[in-house]
Amino acid sequence: MTALNYQGKILLPTMSGVSFGSGAVSRELDVISETLGATKIFLISTSSLTESPERGAVEAAIGSRLVGQSFRSVAHTPEALVRQTKDLVLKSGANAIVSLGGSSVIDLAKGVALCLSEGDDFESMRVTFSPEEGMSAPPLNSPKMLHISIPTTLSGSESSFGLGITNEASKEKNVFVDMKLIPRWIFHDPLMCRSTPLSLWSGTGMKIFSDALEQCLSPKANLYTKTLSLAALELINRNLAVSSDDNAHDAKTACFQAGFMVMSNIQNVGLGMVAALRHQLGAVFRIPHGVASSIVLPHVLKWNEEEIEDRLGDVCDRLFYESEHPLKEAKTHNVIQRVEQLMSQLNLPKQLRDFGININDLDSVAKKAAKDFSMAANPRLVRSFEDPLQVLRASL
Repeated sequence: MTALNYQGKILLPTMSGVSFGSGAVSRELDVISETLGATKIFLISTSSLTESPERGAVEAAIGSRLVGQSFRSVAHTPEALVRQTKDLVLKSGANAIVSLGGSSVIDLAKGVALCLSEGDDFESMRVTFSPEEGMSAPPLNSPKMLHISIPTTLSGSESSFGLGITNEASKEKNVFVDMKLIPRWIFHDPLMCRSTPLSLWSGTGMKIFSDALEQCLSPKANLYTKTLSLAALELINRNLAVSSDDNAHDAKTACFQAGFMVMSNIQNVGLGMVAALRHQLGAVFRIPHGVASSIVLPHVLKWNEEEIEDRLGDVCDRLFYESEHPLKEAKTHNVIQRVEQLMSQLNLPKQLRDFGININDLDSVAKKAAKDFSMAANPRLVRSFEDPLQVLRASL
């Protein structure tokens, strides 16, 4: 993990380590909990894992340390649920959280840790952004509760210092950032993904693909960050389709490694318009982030084409390593074709209208996305909400 330069201060991440590989949870969770001082653990997960073998394996590994649990996490992490879960954790007397699930579960655990230390006035803690004034992130200085994360998807949220919480009144997803919100330990164990629906695994894999690509093209990219991003892009490009097999443990682990590379890079280079759009499409229409990313990605690339065409050489080298013929079309065109090919291979939706969205729904999403802090790192300057609106219309 790398340091974040924030308001003239160098902030170091609080992560202690990561375990990769099949069976890591059963082998190591107990000793890691002991090492980190997690003596009273609250388990946070989602209802789809209530009767799962993953739950049984995690509970067995936690053992007598388990003092409470909640399986109520839902997509996009509404504010009310964060407050309710915080109260349960407080009542249990826990001194640590274990999260088992995808990005919403992980964000719920982070949200609980945030509220326990900083209070629950979300409006005062959220990141703000405008094209005119840039990004502003309030400092969140208090220590955060110990969090051990066991992801079951490729969202990458477990490696991020940020989280998204949805204000249900405004239907807007707000972002909060603090390096101390990064889980202290992460288990990237493919055995924890046996109950993950294939569509969810594939969709979150495309989110990692999109994030890696946006990082490669970020105006803030440098040799170090691009090396990580390109390696992640190649790993996910090679392994995502293969990893759909239940027994493809090595391919799943490679995809996890790609996600870890990408998410550990975000504080250095940011993301871009794809991330901004998926945040708000998720908040308003409940579209999963991975699916939203893959739908809008080809159209964001096309919109950014003038700024990115000359920077896609290394990307094409990684994406078309098996090609026996030289690429003849514009690089942006070739990358878009690869994205669409992957979407077809993975049976992912290709249009926003597949979710019942019509053209009259798009203005409000575009206005919220234009204020999303991810826009700050888009290769082409976003001047008003009409820019993301153009992309949304093309994605319809």
